[in-house]
Amino acid sequence: MKKDENVFDVIKSDGRLGVLSKMLETSGLGEVLSGEREAFTLFAPTDDAFSDLSGEELEFLTSGRGRNLVMAIISRHLIPKSYLYSNDLRKRDSLENMTGAKMEIREEKTFCSSAGRVF
Repeated sequence: MKKDENVFDVIKSDGRLGVLSKMLETSGLGEVLSGEREAFTLFAPTDDAFSDLSGEELEFLTSGRGRNLVMAIISRHLIPKSYLYSNDLRKRDSLENMTGAKMEIREEKTFCSSAGRVF
């Protein structure tokens, strides 16, 4: 991430994160994440993660009507008070997300920025 960028800027600029970008934009969460100054890690689901949804379901998530569901999805993908690199994940078997739920870590396909930060 460049010095003047925030996580929402990175999401908007990555073609693999179009659905997430639209969800964050229409729900207002993109603006919230842009202004956040405390460290956090966001596991950003790629467009492939939404491929099994129907057009109607996808439209709901990417419209303002789906704001509460989007907030629930994002809070399960957000690790507060952390700035994790991919190597940090290899040393752990779980993390606690924003809801307090334990997330199991498995080595599979991951999306990392060129700087090695996991979004």
